[in-house]
Amino acid sequence: VLFFFKDTAHTNISPLPLHDALQISKITAEITNSMNAYNATSNTDITKAWDAVQTVVNCCGLKGYQDWQNKTWESRDPTNTAILFPASCCVDAGNFPTCNSQDSNTALFHPTGCEQQFNTLIYIIGGVGLGILLLELIGMVLTCILGRKVKDSSYQA
Repeated sequence: VLFFFKDTAHTNISPLPLHDALQISKITAEITNSMNAYNATSNTDITKAWDAVQTVVNCCGLKGYQDWQNKTWESRDPTNTAILFPASCCVDAGNFPTCNSQDSNTALFHPTGCEQQFNTLIYIIGGVGLGILLLELIGMVLTCILGRKVKDSSYQA
């Protein structure tokens, strides 16, 4: 999933070869289809995966919480048809089902989609990686300078 979001970030910056674009569209379709299987009794792994991602990354749906409205996912409360998205989208899961009802306030749930959150995380991780690389290069340059000074200096015994 992480590689999918990383590759999607690059589609906005530079054109991908046709093969890569087709792969990304297939992966997007699979992720979107997995939303339909959320809370299905036959596949609890999908529910656990979506709940984990949405809780840890503080996101809801692929592009946003509206993604859940167009899906056939099964609510944990089948009597309440006003539930818009899973409880894992709520900022505080204790507010379920208040946070995801028709008249809920966006402060009660994560309105940002997981794709956008992953893109942000990738840039943060990349920035930290580049920072570490820069420190390593500075260390190597300083080590070379120090080595040259030691070699050039003459020691008297």
